[in-house]
Amino acid sequence: MIHELDELIIGNMIIGKGVYGFHIRTQNIPGVAANISQAASKRGINIVSFIPSISSPDAETASIFLAIDLYGKMVSPTDFLNELKNITGVIEVQLISPKAKGSVLVDDHFFPLVFSDSRVILFGLASLSVLFREARKVFSPGAVDSLLYHSGYTVGTRLFTVYASKIPDITSKEALELLQAFFQGAGWGRSEIIRMSERSITMRFHDLWECEIMKGYVEKPASEYVRGILAGYMTLALRKIVEVSENKCIALQSPFCEFHLKIM
Repeated sequence: MIHELDELIIGNMIIGKGVYGFHIRTQNIPGVAANISQAASKRGINIVSFIPSISSPDAETASIFLAIDLYGKMVSPTDFLNELKNITGVIEVQLISPKAKGSVLVDDHFFPLVFSDSRVILFGLASLSVLFREARKVFSPGAVDSLLYHSGYTVGTRLFTVYASKIPDITSKEALELLQAFFQGAGWGRSEIIRMSERSITMRFHDLWECEIMKGYVEKPASEYVRGILAGYMTLALRKIVEVSENKCIALQSPFCEFHLKIM
């Protein structure tokens, strides 16, 4: 069952007047985050972003991007900076001043962005839509679809090798659940298993990015890249050839995308 969820706002860029940021390096001990929050609360300051970055649960230190709204407040950024420095567990604090006439705040101490131990970059759906649609104008749609599918297939095999194959005695259903977690964790789409048997699997995706960007632009199901990922990943997970077709698609005004995985 798919439920409506809250958005997860990510990234280290904040847009808004009166917002100041702090890059905080702390000991990785209980209570530091709570003490930072209390320092803002007792001054009536609203926290608009709080992003911790810890390399591992066992790491000795952590880094935090803190953004606060000082618009209309009597507290100066320097005053709050000094208060943060006196918190137990805080090692170092650096003030991040807004840029572009005070309207944009970026913590340039955080780079690169990392997801699941790999560097990632953020593309908005609008940018991806332009990329995919312009590719279809320059090259034939069939060539683009083939490139996306085969690239996705290779990525799918890589995902299984890097993640699922390292889990001892993982079952095919558990491997598929791991892939579902990856899709949602990466913001690609929310999925559910409708049916699963020895011969086939039916999956539904909600808000699948690849199909969302092609709404009103295609006359057939739009997923090639994700379809390839499913085929490559599940072929290794099941140790059998898996053929994947998309039968319903949000690009064609269906409420969800539905994939049929045929196990050969």
